[in-house]
Amino acid sequence: MAYWLGTTKTSYTLTEGITFGAGNNPTNNKWIVRAWFGSKYLELARDLPGNANTTVPLNWGSQKGNALMRVMGGSRSITTSKINAIMYDSGNWSDSGGNHQVFTMDLPNVTFTIPDDGLFNPKLSASFSLINALNGQWVQNKTTALITSTAEAAPGASIEGVANTFTADGDVWWGESVTKTTPITKAGTFQIKTETQDTRKLRKEIFTTINVLPYHSPRINTFTLQRCNSSGALDANGTYAKVTYNYEVKNISGNTATAVFQYLNGSTWTSIKTLTGSTGNSSFVTGNICPTNTETQFRVILTDKFESVTHTGSITPARAWMGFSQQGDAMVCGREYNPATDAGKTITARPFVAESHAYFDKKLIFNTAEAIKSLVDRLYPIGISLPFKEGVNPNTLFPGTTWQEMANVIESTITSGQCINNSDCNASNGGKVAMYQMDGTFASKWRFYLAPLNDTGTSIKTPWWLRTA
Repeated sequence: MAYWLGTTKTSYTLTEGITFGAGNNPTNNKWIVRAWFGSKYLELARDLPGNANTTVPLNWGSQKGNALMRVMGGSRSITTSKINAIMYDSGNWSDSGGNHQVFTMDLPNVTFTIPDDGLFNPKLSASFSLINALNGQWVQNKTTALITSTAEAAPGASIEGVANTFTADGDVWWGESVTKTTPITKAGTFQIKTETQDTRKLRKEIFTTINVLPYHSPRINTFTLQRCNSSGALDANGTYAKVTYNYEVKNISGNTATAVFQYLNGSTWTSIKTLTGSTGNSSFVTGNICPTNTETQFRVILTDKFESVTHTGSITPARAWMGFSQQGDAMVCGREYNPATDAGKTITARPFVAESHAYFDKKLIFNTAEAIKSLVDRLYPIGISLPFKEGVNPNTLFPGTTWQEMANVIESTITSGQCINNSDCNASNGGKVAMYQMDGTFASKWRFYLAPLNDTGTSIKTPWWLRTA
């Protein structure tokens, strides 16, 4: 008898098991293999030797359905049980039915985006690959992918808004990846089911458990900058910066974050320190990167798994500089008085005009001596000299204040529409004085008075602001 070996292989061996009687010639006995689909058949092989084992490839072509395998030789016929005969393109496959297709699936990247809206509204984005394989070869088998999120809760209970099902965009061919997004409106533990189903209604499922935690965007609570020396002691004239920070991160990636501190080096942001961790509350001292006469800009960039936030700040100049000029609105400018370093200094020990310059603009307007005093209270006293026309005395004009006339400094006549550059002004300490044209009609003669600068309302008695080095 001839019979079929195995019902779960991709090809079958036809074995001759008939003993022929006298007069029979088994060598010349030929076998035919056919698959019957109802009243039609598909011939798979013929003229197979009757006395040898033979492997018959089961090439179904595009034929689908349940088939009866029939082996015929001479006057004998042997029929198998029904098998499922579904093939795609040129693939070779058959068995006795069931989960015949080999599926392999992967979820390499499951990410979450959770807006900081107080509702914990994560969006699940699952990227997965679907692969249909046969004997180590690809089979172009269309597959539909599903992702379903369900809460791991007590029986009969559920978390609001977590049951979501969606399909991939269209059918997925072998080897393709799809990405879909669905909202989850609560924090919690979820089981993600990824399911594939091919055209034969055969399914494959993969389950992944995820935790969704409450989340808010990275927060920088404190970012302050102060001038200091190299040891971190605060110093108004220091060229280092003490950076104090406080930040926090809370997310589903283990509360990890990166804080990058940078300063603007010319036109390039240059990193000076990088920290990792979910929180930071400390300070550090930069290098020697903060010149006293320019502004230095800083920023910190805090990044977690999803978002980045940036805070900026700057170290302002330790002193302001203004030279003799006919532009601008300031009357005087100098370094801010530092009690720790300037207390006890005499007038002669204070900066020369080469360091701190004073000037008055062609649009200089003053109202009261108190207004002038409030302007210069915070400035290192480098002196202000103001012109008054002949016959006007500020001591009378501003009762309670003391102005010193600088009669020995300038004895020149200024006519309207002109300016002088008097390099020989008969000052006791010499030096060049440049006086610019002022708006309005000039009197034939001007007198200059040194404005009051101290708390008693009296003026500095020596016009040292005219000194030169």
